[in-house]
Amino acid sequence: SAPLNPPASPPAPVAVPLSPGAGEDPGQRGSIAGAISLTITRPLTGLTRIERTGFQIMLLVKFVASVIVIISGSGAVVRSGNDFDLIVNSLAAVFIVDIPALA
Repeated sequence: SAPLNPPASPPAPVAVPLSPGAGEDPGQRGSIAGAISLTITRPLTGLTRIERTGFQIMLLVKFVASVIVIISGSGAVVRSGNDFDLIVNSLAAVFIVDIPALA
């Protein structure tokens, strides 16, 4: 007896024929235009492993740079002698953190 539900085969890749469009003369594109097909394959997750790793490395570098600026900037703010120096030092620390956003 034959099984009721035969095993499903994987879906075939989609072939996109490179043929002349509507209103075009087939002789304009050459004799092999209808014989060429193209299969497009894309990752299902949206980002490849290399892109994801590069993104994570960039985030880590930005985080480390921000921590270094916070530590050194807080030392400069604490050592400020008057209100003007306090404002200038804190503004300088914020500006250094925001430089990548300005580019």
